[in-house]
Amino acid sequence: MRKQLFGSPALITFCLSTMIIVIGRILSQSLIYLIFIPFVTMSLLYHYHKTIENKDQSFYFILVFCLLGDIIITLDGFYSYTSGLMAYWGASVLFYFTLYKELDKPLKELFEEKKYYIPFLCYGAYFIGLMIFIQPYLAELFIPILIYAATLSFTVGLSFVVYMHNKTDHNRYFMLGLFILSVTASLMGLNRFVFNSHVLNGLETLLYAPSLFYIYLYFKTKLPRDEKNILS
Repeated sequence: MRKQLFGSPALITFCLSTMIIVIGRILSQSLIYLIFIPFVTMSLLYHYHKTIENKDQSFYFILVFCLLGDIIITLDGFYSYTSGLMAYWGASVLFYFTLYKELDKPLKELFEEKKYYIPFLCYGAYFIGLMIFIQPYLAELFIPILIYAATLSFTVGLSFVVYMHNKTDHNRYFMLGLFILSVTASLMGLNRFVFNSHVLNGLETLLYAPSLFYIYLYFKTKLPRDEKNILS
């Protein structure tokens, strides 16, 4: 499967674009980022469109929201940054609904087993600790970032619950992708408002690209609902 994936021109483009962006961000070359960041998402979209017969339209919207966020959030100003966060928030909402469809019973019933509380408790503690630490640096951006961070944290917690419940490969891909994405989002906020390091800029991209790739693998490998029912 790895040979099939990385032998594709689209996914070779994905890898090369990622490395060029990493180098460009470390060298503080914002133009390189703006030129090549569309290739990261569009190469995955192209490969998905060409290789998957039963397509999930959510994947298209998710990566378009991510791409919009990637571009807009680099601009200066309150409204530009907020607009970028809204694009990422839109992707997070789609993540949530995609995950929720994976469950064969309501969350309320799952919570009858105490083990399903653990991911939400862990991510809740992480979210609260991060927001307490970064709040003094955010000024008027605190509320938009709070809303996005809360949505993403809850969604990542849900991804762990879905994997614990279903234990399928494609759910593991989604869980890993969202977990890495949450780390990337945290690093992005800390770097922009606290550290302001060019090296960390490169690390953001180095983490962000694999998170998108794992999310892509989820959509590529999951079975349509009717096919699931036949196999079960």
